[in-house]
Amino acid sequence: MAFLEQFKSKAGNYFLQKLDSSDRNRKGCTLNEAKSVALLYRDHDEAHYKQIKSLVKSLHADFGTQRVCALGFVNSNAKQLPIYQAQKLEYMYFTKDDLNWHMKPKVNLMNFLHEEFDVLIDLTLAPSLPLQFIIKSSKASMKVGNSLTQNETDLDFILEVDENVSLDEYWRQVVFYLTNLKIK
Repeated sequence: MAFLEQFKSKAGNYFLQKLDSSDRNRKGCTLNEAKSVALLYRDHDEAHYKQIKSLVKSLHADFGTQRVCALGFVNSNAKQLPIYQAQKLEYMYFTKDDLNWHMKPKVNLMNFLHEEFDVLIDLTLAPSLPLQFIIKSSKASMKVGNSLTQNETDLDFILEVDENVSLDEYWRQVVFYLTNLKIK
């Protein structure tokens, strides 16, 4: 089984490198200016999900962001989906069932991929091949992430973080930099 997963990962990385990501309008944006923000995360448990919900609320309340969409990858089959991951307007998810054989998300995420968010923020703190496909394929104007996820070539703004950073600390850094940028 480990051999199969390793093969899928290598094949996925090969296809990820072949994917074209040049078809988007790159433009810097602060959180104060952003009208739409996408958050990507890998779902771990209900506590993590609640943290993501609080970040979404913060974007609405603190920055007046009109549209926030949180897309999470749940590393299980759809039949084993946790009850708290009920489909909601601002919270979307995809599972292993939504991946093809080399771990690329299937067509049902096309609406998310074609939406031109002002800012896409990768909240994962470890590499996740399915989310790397999403980041590379997204039409977001500005893509933000960290140095732990191996997305350097697909991101416009990369935060250098320690491997022991918590989601809360990482979010504080994202907010600090994306509210203090001087973009012309």
